[in-house]
Amino acid sequence: MKKTFKRISALLFAVIIAAAMTVTSLAATGYNTSANPTEDTTSFTLTKHYNAAGDTANESSPAEDFVVTFTPYQVNNTPASAAITTANMPSIANATISAAVGAAGGDVTAEVTLPAYTAVGDYWYKVAETAGTTAGVTYDDAEYYLHVQVIRDADASTTLLRLVTLHTAAPDADGTPADSGDTKNDGFTNTYSNGSLSVTKKVTGNMGDIDKVYTATVVFTYASDEAVNPVKSVISYTDGEAKTVAPSAWTKSAADEPWTTTVTIELSHDETVTFTNIPYGVAYTVTEQDYTDEGYTHTMAFTGNEASDTVATGTAWADVVATGTVEDAADSLTITNDKSTAIDVGVIVENAPFVAAFIIAASAIVAVIVSRRRKASDR
Repeated sequence: MKKTFKRISALLFAVIIAAAMTVTSLAATGYNTSANPTEDTTSFTLTKHYNAAGDTANESSPAEDFVVTFTPYQVNNTPASAAITTANMPSIANATISAAVGAAGGDVTAEVTLPAYTAVGDYWYKVAETAGTTAGVTYDDAEYYLHVQVIRDADASTTLLRLVTLHTAAPDADGTPADSGDTKNDGFTNTYSNGSLSVTKKVTGNMGDIDKVYTATVVFTYASDEAVNPVKSVISYTDGEAKTVAPSAWTKSAADEPWTTTVTIELSHDETVTFTNIPYGVAYTVTEQDYTDEGYTHTMAFTGNEASDTVATGTAWADVVATGTVEDAADSLTITNDKSTAIDVGVIVENAPFVAAFIIAASAIVAVIVSRRRKASDR
């Protein structure tokens, strides 16, 4: 019985040791989860949680470099002889998290290398993302706090170990993590939001030409004082063939004017052109070529769109203009051209069947009369 107990105890001890070694080895790969690491953390992984919103099925976020800065914030528990202050504590270089085209909807990472430290202590850095101007992208404006805790490998050892954690709240005055309102984090969160605009053609009326090609113009605008085009997304659409609106197609007439680009599309009855991957915040104006001289009138109507999408109306063709801003997954506009004429309902049209019946009946009567007279004359 005693031997069995010893064996169980030994096995249990081995399991505990193995579990402890596993936790320690995991801690050494990134953010610290153990109070007793066995090896130095030379670098850690900073994560960008890059979310996608809106028309996620057609999302194609632009390539972008997100810059994260590390600013010395506080230093505690260093030896007095080391004379280390916030001003001269080791610096951490800015990190650049590079997102490729279409990266939204997943995580993007960057490896951050830690500097060398010459003394034990609690070194704190304020961590922030540099806000960009890319259309459709929201940036993480939160401030985080990186804690680099430098300790000795063992009592009286000259080997220093670095432990790393990222916190959501500033540390207490003594260099320890905040007592409340603090959680550990692994990086920043950004979102790329895009939507679509569908333009559909309808032709109505008894004289409407359903085979005719009608021309419409879509002007996209983005309000920005930036000297460099902030619309970095490639907008796609199909108008007879697959086409795109590249960032280079946007122009700016003056410093205080918005960025604009113009697209002309051609539509026949029941055809639709859909623009996809339009960043949130991009506005548009839709007009149609004037077909008044051909006897047409036209109307425009949105389907299920937000209140900001409106249609101006009036008596003249040019008065009918649709405007809106991409703020959700899909905007849908229908342009209806109508050409109708009054049907001529004169006597001939109205009485033709009766006249024809009368002629047939009269002819039959004449034939009968002629036939009887011939028979009479033959007698």
